[in-house]
Amino acid sequence: MPVEGQWQRLQTPVRRLTRRELRIVQATVAVLLVATVAALLVAVVKPAKPLPAGCLQVTAGSVVGAVNVRVCGADVPRFCAQQAKRSDPTARAAQASCRAFAVSPRRAPS
Repeated sequence: MPVEGQWQRLQTPVRRLTRRELRIVQATVAVLLVATVAALLVAVVKPAKPLPAGCLQVTAGSVVGAVNVRVCGADVPRFCAQQAKRSDPTARAAQASCRAFAVSPRRAPS
């Protein structure tokens, strides 16, 4: 059974913010907004680092999102041989990268 005046009590704020508190909230929001815009600009403008010669990178889905696997040098043939024996989605992505790596001119000199 509703209590008389319950809606009005729930909708009435405990107290109003003072001007000082309101300015602090506005300043905090402004600083966070500027920091977010700056971080986005840096992320967009900053060039991506290319992979070193002789390295293979595989991006595949994982339980917690995307996973990046980077293998370099003598480990690449071993990694590709291991992935060739598997059939899960990550292994299929790795197999495609291994095939592209095998014909790529980016391979490091032996």
